[in-house]
Order: sequence, then structure tokens, then C-alpha cells
Amino acid sequence: MRWWIRSQHPAWAVGIALVGTVVVIAAPDSFGLPIPSLDGPTAFASIRPYALVAVLITVGAWASVSAGYKSAILAATRAIRLYVFAFLCAIVGVCGLLGGAWGILTGAVSNPTQLLLRDVLGLLGLGLIFVPCTGYRFAGIVSTVYVFISAIFGRTSHGDTALWAWPMSDSSDPEFWTPAIILFVLGGVTWVLRSGGRYPRVMIAQAMDARRE
Repeated sequence: MRWWIRSQHPAWAVGIALVGTVVVIAAPDSFGLPIPSLDGPTAFASIRPYALVAVLITVGAWASVSAGYKSAILAATRAIRLYVFAFLCAIVGVCGLLGGAWGILTGAVSNPTQLLLRDVLGLLGLGLIFVPCTGYRFAGIVSTVYVFISAIFGRTSHGDTALWAWPMSDSSDPEFWTPAIILFVLGGVTWVLRSGGRYPRVMIAQAMDARRE
């Protein structure tokens, strides 16, 4: 366990989660990254800080896992795969605890850290589902692409956010939390059920290539 933790460089991912949450707290409400919108009433949509930071946290988490799996994957056991899932849960916990502490200190019923937690939860779940195809190294790309597709196509003609584009929603309504929770639970369940077998060929091939370098 200790060897696995040292090999993963968890400080990278935890640091990104901590700093990212602080950035979301400090970011102005009006700030957003403009991006062309092919749906919706206006030509441009805006990716809010919580969605951008959620992408960075997700990419950082998978990069941290990728940094340590190259040799371990060749002799992987059930425990190692469960450690990966526990590590991702810890990243979600860091965002939730810091955001919850901020909410208690300010007395805010709704704040952007809740939206950050929702997006981190859903995007990590999305990565868990696709990691057999992408490997650890590229799992974060899936979440990045999904966020930008949501920004470009995820608005209705009335300017509302479509349910499938939940990472873009400014609302903390349960309906936008539901897809994120489902993705994380589904990703976690499939990951744990898969943990008794061999790693997918794409991940073993990546590890072999890294050993030859």
C-alpha cells in the first residue's frame, strides 16, 4: 500500500484539487471562457470556472495514477485496482470537504464549490467507464472532450442547459446531480467488478512501451 501511494505521486492531484477549489471560490461570478455555441440563442457559450477546474482536477488525477502504474500494471493484483478507485474517491472527498468548509464558514446555501464537486464526480466516473479503452494516460481526455461538447451543443433554443450537458449547468438542482452520480456509481461498480481480471490490453501495451523507453 505504501509503495503504491509513493509511486502515484498523490501530492500532484491533491494539490490541484486544493488549489482548484480555492480558485473556484475566488473567481468572479461573471467570469467564463467564451466558446462558440452551435445551439442556443447566442453565438457564444461560456465555460464557467467550476467546469474548467473540474477538467483540470480530473486530468491531474488520471495523470497521477498514470505516473505510477507503468511497472505495477504488469503484476497487478485485485488490491492495486481497488487502490485506484479509493484514490479517486479521495480526490472527490478533498473537493467536497474544502467546499463544505467554505459553505459552513460563509453560511451560503449554494456556492460554486458544489457545482465543482458535481462535475469532478461525474467526470471521474466517465473516465472510469472509458479507461479500459483509453488507458490511464488518456482517460482525462474523455472528460475534457465531453465538457467542450457540452458547451458547444448543450443549450436549448431558450438558453437552458440540456440535462445531458450537466457539467455546464449553473443550477444545483438534483436533476443535474443525477447524471454525475450515476456515472460515478456506474464507473465505480464496473471498475470494482473488473478488478478481479487482467488489465485491458491497451493498458498493458502502454506499460510495456514505457519499460522499453
